[in-house]
Amino acid sequence: MTSSQMEEAALGGMTYARFFPSDWRTGCLTLNLEEEGLYIRICAYMYDTGKPLRDDYTQCAILLRVQPLKLRKVLESLIAKGKIIRTQGLLINERVQEEIDRFRLEYASRAAAAKKREEMRRYRMQQQIEEARRLAAAEATPHHTPTPTPHHTPPVRQGVPTPVTGVVDSKNSNEINGSLAQPWHGSTTNPESRSQKPEDNNKGWSTWQAEAPEDDEIVFEGDRVCLTRRELAPLQEALPHLDWARDLRIIERQVSRSASYGASREQLLDVLENALRAENNKNKILREKLEAAATSKNQIKDSADCWLTEEGRLEVANGFQGELLKLVGGDIGVLREHLDVAGGYVPALAKGRVLMASVRGQIAKQLKWDKDRRKTEVAKKKKSLGMRYAL
Repeated sequence: MTSSQMEEAALGGMTYARFFPSDWRTGCLTLNLEEEGLYIRICAYMYDTGKPLRDDYTQCAILLRVQPLKLRKVLESLIAKGKIIRTQGLLINERVQEEIDRFRLEYASRAAAAKKREEMRRYRMQQQIEEARRLAAAEATPHHTPTPTPHHTPPVRQGVPTPVTGVVDSKNSNEINGSLAQPWHGSTTNPESRSQKPEDNNKGWSTWQAEAPEDDEIVFEGDRVCLTRRELAPLQEALPHLDWARDLRIIERQVSRSASYGASREQLLDVLENALRAENNKNKILREKLEAAATSKNQIKDSADCWLTEEGRLEVANGFQGELLKLVGGDIGVLREHLDVAGGYVPALAKGRVLMASVRGQIAKQLKWDKDRRKTEVAKKKKSLGMRYAL
């Protein structure tokens, strides 16, 4: 499956969803039988398709298999009770949207982990193939045993980055030639250059402390790679999205198991750094997705009670609609008239709480104007009646 196919699958619906009976019963205590039936159909549609319903009674009636008149009545009741949110031409349920977002993030994480495992498997296979070719080439090449020269110490190559087991000091002097003993590189044709301590020779090449500067401190000891403070500090600064106490040890073990035993320390460090960078990028992408999902959720909450349509029409829903209905006496027709007037005065780019505050102020002004107008009309009527009685 390609990355584009995985992305398309992640944007789809869910084959299963978590269901908590206690949460469902508690949340549906205020719903009657019709409301709960329509509610479960809306939730099932969102889970199955991964997208909300359009705020269109005709289309909703077809998709949910409900008569349009019955749908309008029951759906408005669900919206008034806060079970369904009407926002920007869509009908959504907040809990269902959270479950879908959580499912998509987990799907993306599993897909990334599977891709990483496949890449690691291919890398190990390639290393095994290269190792087999190297061994076959070594067996095909005839071995020539060099004739040692008596009382002669072969020159030691300097600066070769090979694994060693300990720091050379004056205590490891060679009793045969009187020179300083060189660190053992695992296998060598110069037995006279080994340390005279058998316990040092038996350590193998699992540690690398001798390659670190004497004045630098080793802060991480892995299976095959040890890092000094000078080496680890730049990595921690460049890769801030890693949990270093956990990720470094896990990734170092994976690299140690997959890398060839003939790899040098520089090669192991390169592979380790690339693996750490890949893990850092994966964590960064997941964190950005979580932040985007949280931002989207906050935007939906801010715009769920009051919003401006593309045509500039002011719409209200949920608890805010009930609040405004109390102000205008419970008449939805009067509220619609006030909203049409207020839509021409509220800021065009306002949203969320700012837009709600602006709508409250505009409707309060209109109610005050209506009250003053009624007072004026009553005063004029009383004045006209007084003039009639005087005549």
